[in-house]
Amino acid sequence: METKKLLGLSNPTALLAIGLMMVILVMILPVPAWVMDIGLTSSFAFAILIFTTAIFIEKPLDFSSFPSVLLASLILRLALNVSSTKLIIGDGHTGTDAAGGVIQASPCLSWAATCLWGLSCSACW
Repeated sequence: METKKLLGLSNPTALLAIGLMMVILVMILPVPAWVMDIGLTSSFAFAILIFTTAIFIEKPLDFSSFPSVLLASLILRLALNVSSTKLIIGDGHTGTDAAGGVIQASPCLSWAATCLWGLSCSACW
C-alpha cells in the first residue's frame, strides 16, 4: 500500500518552486531586522560552504551542480540585498541598529580590515 505524500512537497521541483516563492516574498514583504540577520548570516555560511566545496573537489564532475547552486545563491543574495535596502531606507532614521546587527557591523569590519592592511603594509616598508 502506497502512502500519500504531504501535497507532493517531497518532490524536488515543488521544493524549488516553494523556495523561489519565498525569495520573491522576501523581496516584496517587509522583513524584521532579526530575520535579515539570520538570512545574511546563512547566506555568508552558504557562500563559505560553496567555496570550500569548490576548492576541495578532486574531479570537476564531483560538483556538477555548481552552476545551479551558484545561481540559487545569487538569487538569494539579490533578494537579501533588495530587502536590506528597503529596511535601511524605511527604518534607518531610528538608529544604526535598525537594519540589524550584521548590517551595523559591516562598516566596522571593513574599517578594521583596512586598518590592519595599512598597518601591515607600513610595517613592511
